[in-house]
Amino acid sequence: MNTPLQKPIWDRQENEPSLWYGRFRVFLLMGPSRSVTDVFLQEKKSEKGRKIPPGNWYGASKEWCWEERAQAYDAHWIKEQDKIIAQERAKVVRSGFALQHKRIQALDRLVNKLLEMEEEDEKVWVPGQKVFWNGKSAETIDTITFNHQLYTLIRKYLGDIALEMGERKQKIEVEDVGTTDEKELHDLIMNALAPFPEAKWALAAMLDDYAKSHQS
Repeated sequence: MNTPLQKPIWDRQENEPSLWYGRFRVFLLMGPSRSVTDVFLQEKKSEKGRKIPPGNWYGASKEWCWEERAQAYDAHWIKEQDKIIAQERAKVVRSGFALQHKRIQALDRLVNKLLEMEEEDEKVWVPGQKVFWNGKSAETIDTITFNHQLYTLIRKYLGDIALEMGERKQKIEVEDVGTTDEKELHDLIMNALAPFPEAKWALAAMLDDYAKSHQS
């Protein structure tokens, strides 16, 4: 490690000729694929003639330890880049959605938006139409569809908040819903649809279509 009073080995050394130091700087900045020949060719690129450096080039590169100094510079550069990367990474993990409270705030906004929708009946019970063919003619009836996706999303985002807060495990156990009596389930659905007679007809039509499509 260089002391405060010791300059880096890749800086100009004591008694190092400026000509050769300038050539070394070109060599240094060429990167890992650097070579004495490439420095020579770059310097002589406007001249026609030899393509191989004379012997004094190789002698000077050895005398002034071009390879060792360049390797030290490369190692230093990599270390400095690693520091910069670590600093940038530290900034990232301390900002934006990398922060838990930012993620929770975003999820909370989504839940509130969905709850606002849940206050509007037409977004919970979505009106529509369905066409039925009875032989030669078609009949159009008004339908009302329960927006189950809205409640699925509300539940999902509330669950995500709970996960962020550590209040719920990642693994979600599947509830056993197979023990509900069919008649009880039917009565529950009919009671829920009691204020919406059109929905009852729509449900009946959908079940009829389902039954027909699964007939063997």
